[in-house]
Amino acid sequence: MKKRTKTILKVLAKILALPAVIALFLGAAVLINYIQDRPVKKAPVVQESPAAQSMSLAYVLATIDKGYVSRDDVAVIRFRTLLDQLSSKYHGTRQQISDVTVMGQNLLRDKYGIEESLLNIMEDMNQVLITKSDPSYPLYATAYVHLRKTGISRQQAIVGVESFSKSIGRF
Repeated sequence: MKKRTKTILKVLAKILALPAVIALFLGAAVLINYIQDRPVKKAPVVQESPAAQSMSLAYVLATIDKGYVSRDDVAVIRFRTLLDQLSSKYHGTRQQISDVTVMGQNLLRDKYGIEESLLNIMEDMNQVLITKSDPSYPLYATAYVHLRKTGISRQQAIVGVESFSKSIGRF
């Protein structure tokens, strides 16, 4: 193993010690408070098929991320695919996954000054190897946001969330 990789692993091991797990849970509490303090605009409830719902959520995510896009834009297709993959990997609906991802992006930008695209956040959450059965997307996304706020890279955050997954399996 290269010296840099060993150094990164040592740093991550220190970051992800028991105090870091406690800090992640505290970070989850901060995110929950942040979510609860924000005014929520409720969209009218329309009964749609899962495919149509996924397409509209994908379109909304793409427009939030990139501005105006056509409904057949590659970003819409990618968001739809990610929503399908994440909803089968994590516990949570496509709507919850979308909401948590947008809130995480807003928290990173508004509170910590970190600009990150929705697409990158969802791609990163899709790369995380989960060891726990029935994982909660909000919990793991909170861990990801908490790690990113410390200034570490996207790849380091993915490794950190994987370590978090392993550690909560022990409790």
